[in-house]
Amino acid sequence: MPYSNLGRAFIISSCFLAACSSTPPEKNEPRKPDNDEEVRKARLETEEAVRNRKEAEAKLEDTVRELERARKELAASRDTTSATATEARLSQDLLMSQRKAYEQKIAFYKNLLAQQGTRQVVGGAAPQAPAAAPDDAAVSSAAPAQPEKKGGIDLDVPVAFVDGDAITRREFAEWLLVSEAGERLDKFIDFYLVRREAKRQAIDSNEQEEESFVLTNLAKVTAQAGGEKELDKKLAQAGTSRDALLDSLRFNARSCVLVTKLCLLERNTKEGKARREELARQAYEKQFGEHVEASMLFLKVAPDTPEDEVKQALELARKEREQLVVGEDWKKVAAQSKAYPAQTDRGIYSHAELAQFPELERAIFTGTPGEVGEPVRWKFGISIVRVERKIPAQSKFEDVKVAILADIEKPEPTKEEQEALYSRLRKTAKIEKRIDPK
Repeated sequence: MPYSNLGRAFIISSCFLAACSSTPPEKNEPRKPDNDEEVRKARLETEEAVRNRKEAEAKLEDTVRELERARKELAASRDTTSATATEARLSQDLLMSQRKAYEQKIAFYKNLLAQQGTRQVVGGAAPQAPAAAPDDAAVSSAAPAQPEKKGGIDLDVPVAFVDGDAITRREFAEWLLVSEAGERLDKFIDFYLVRREAKRQAIDSNEQEEESFVLTNLAKVTAQAGGEKELDKKLAQAGTSRDALLDSLRFNARSCVLVTKLCLLERNTKEGKARREELARQAYEKQFGEHVEASMLFLKVAPDTPEDEVKQALELARKEREQLVVGEDWKKVAAQSKAYPAQTDRGIYSHAELAQFPELERAIFTGTPGEVGEPVRWKFGISIVRVERKIPAQSKFEDVKVAILADIEKPEPTKEEQEALYSRLRKTAKIEKRIDPK
């Protein structure tokens, strides 16, 4: 064991003290060494102990620097886009293991320094130094294990003070249950279904995956806040801290890791492959497909508007179209529209962007360049369209499909994939909501 020599020195020193205290010298004078050789030996041992302490302090500083370097490399590895998914995961695994090794070394050296700091040279005797610096295996075995967090949430802990009066977690939780449970319950049910499905498929997360999730999302939050100082400032303004943020991330880490794993498995199902094909088609239309540049005058008409009012709006739109045909300014015509709010726009559209609005898509992509089309009723209102120019497709879908799929199939599942997973799990479960705080 790495502490054996230090331990023996401590026992010898303690025994020596005990002997001195039980049999004091006849004369009230400190015991002198038998000869100069004993004094010289004690001095050398003391100097050796001091050197060993300095070496341990230096190694501690080096290890702390190595840990910081490993943390930076880990953060950088997550941001890389050039490495493949497999290489990125292997790199992160290696850096995570290095980080733990450095933390264990730090714990070892701190413990060693603490022991050396409490041992004093007494009566000419000095503690012996360790024979050699510990290797990684010794450090790993000697480093104290991290304490495991136990117990539930203490509901009587204050979450705020108002003029010295405490507001407890229990009061806050009751308020959340009554006022916001309806919004929050669905997300909790989704996570419950995910954990149940993962158990059914014998899928679980490990500590390394969960910590990787925590560090990755902490880095994202920090970047969004504008840096660590800005993040701490914003957390303080919200009455919380970085430690509380980390606790929240760790609390949800397992569920989020399981969501990722299940989504990646979903990609290989029939439904998952069809969904990826559709996403690839949409990406193709936006990047490489046919586009149309068009001007539009839009009258806002709600979807639930009675049919007779819709007819009145269409009649007004036809009159406004006549003004546009003879060359009236589009913005001027829109400003004169009193019965229904109107606005103008000019943009470049793709099939993917208009897929949910087939009437508007047809008017834009079948219109003749330079002509003002007839008013079109669609989901959110009535539009008058003039096609300015048509932009042909740059490539065929089959020629770029592989590259698009490679970009879609990133290690992190998309929001659409997550929502599809939740939807599938909900369809196979009987869910009864009973939010009643009484």
